Amino acid sequence: MRVSFDAGRTDEFIVAACVPRDDHASGTLEAADAIRRAHPRVAADDIYGAAVLGDHAEVERLPSVGFVRAARALLDAGADPTLRAPARKDRSAVAVAARSGRADALELFASRGFAARLDRDDAFFAALACGDKSGTLRFVTTEPRIAERLEASQPRIVATLAGAGNTAALELALDLGFPMSADALAVAVWHERTEAVRLLLDRGAPVSATEFSLARRALTEMSEWTPHHSRDILDALQARASEP
Repeated sequence: MRVSFDAGRTDEFIVAACVPRDDHASGTLEAADAIRRAHPRVAADDIYGAAVLGDHAEVERLPSVGFVRAARALLDAGADPTLRAPARKDRSAVAVAARSGRADALELFASRGFAARLDRDDAFFAALACGDKSGTLRFVTTEPRIAERLEASQPRIVATLAGAGNTAALELALDLGFPMSADALAVAVWHERTEAVRLLLDRGAPVSATEFSLARRALTEMSEWTPHHSRDILDALQARASEP
């Protein structure tokens, strides 16, 4: 049985279920579950659309492993990611995940029987997130300047994909003409998206003191994305900088 979402608990639920902690963790799911039990009107049907995914910034900062862990737990609790959330521009969790390049989320939703019932721009973003070249080209055929329009309405698409570590979508986006965001390389560096860093370097992303500083700090600094597990990114930056 579905119950209504208690909007007063939204922020608390985001903190409990979503904010990564310490070593690339997903947050305190036990605390989130305690809130759900104590406040039963924090409902299964709205948790995703209205709280857990939140907005694009919240999704981008969740490490893949942590996001999937939180998502799986909430689906187990009965969350319905296809319902629309008025507070999130009337988009469902499926749509928000698509726009955030989270192919891992789309795959998880599909595995639980939640088909990506999306249309228009959300359907394009889902195809992009899944690296579906033929799917995205169908949109381009109808609207040749779709990349320009979407970048204007949702800036930094390349940085979003780089931060999500979705290399297939990142490569496809660049091929389709999405501009390389000025901070795309820095985001990929800090998020320890090694393959995304290599792809951006191959596509001509300039290496500056900013990226070197981030890569060095990431080896020791504690945050939701750091410390990194290896020097691979720093080594890749140094190799590119040493090229004639």
